[in-house]
Amino acid sequence: MPVFLIVLLGLLLLLQLLDVYTTRRILSAGGVERNPVIAWLMLRTGKAWPYWKCLPTLLLIALCLAGVLHGELAVLIAMILCGLYALVVAHNWRQLPS
Repeated sequence: MPVFLIVLLGLLLLLQLLDVYTTRRILSAGGVERNPVIAWLMLRTGKAWPYWKCLPTLLLIALCLAGVLHGELAVLIAMILCGLYALVVAHNWRQLPS
């Protein structure tokens, strides 16, 4: 697996964890989840929602490590997801209570 893909997958995992962290802080301060899919997931899974929210990222990493997803497609998907999660984390960060 190319080093660049490993770095992207590590960054994606970090961004996913930051998304969960910032979301939890916002919720604990009285905020609400505005993504309807994640709000539904939270309702259905209770306190286990972070595990379910991280599942697609972990699945992508597993597919890359197993060699099922590789090459330019894997890099493209990881880059797109990193960009999207960076936007989500930046948005969440601005919503954090001071």
